[in-house]
Order: sequence, then structure tokens, then C-alpha cells
Amino acid sequence: MRSACLTRGIARRPPPHLVDPQTDSAGTQLTVSSPKKALAGVLLKPSSATELEQAGVVTLDGDAGALSALAAVLDDFDPSFPIVTP
Repeated sequence: MRSACLTRGIARRPPPHLVDPQTDSAGTQLTVSSPKKALAGVLLKPSSATELEQAGVVTLDGDAGALSALAAVLDDFDPSFPIVTP
């Protein structure tokens, strides 16, 4: 399991000398740099990341395929779904 923490919308990993290579061998696959609103958009809809990168809104550094893996486990939903009905 990789150890990381989320601080003010930024996922950070501990320094390399504090990481156990036997339990944390995967390493960082992708770094997304963007304003908070754009980062939320990338996390909620990973398929939009390349469009946002081409528009200059986000910067992707690493394997963009990691977002495809994230998208594979997310469900699409109707935002107007009636959560509470009479």
C-alpha cells in the first residue's frame, strides 16, 4: 500500500528514505498540476484530462494511462437523479 496524504488538495508522498520499497514499489505514476476546480474535474471525469491539458488548464507529468485505470473503477451517474422522492 502506498502511503500518501492529501494537503490542501495536493496528494503528497513521504520522502524516499522513509518509504519501504517492499511495500511501496509501484511509485508515482502520474502527477496532475492544476487549480483546485480543474483538479476536481479531472478526478470526477478522468477522460477530460487530455482535453484540459491541451487547453493549458492542467499539466500531466507521467503515465496518463493511470487516469484510464481510475476511470475504469468510477461509475457514471445522472446528476439529476432523484435522491429523495415523495
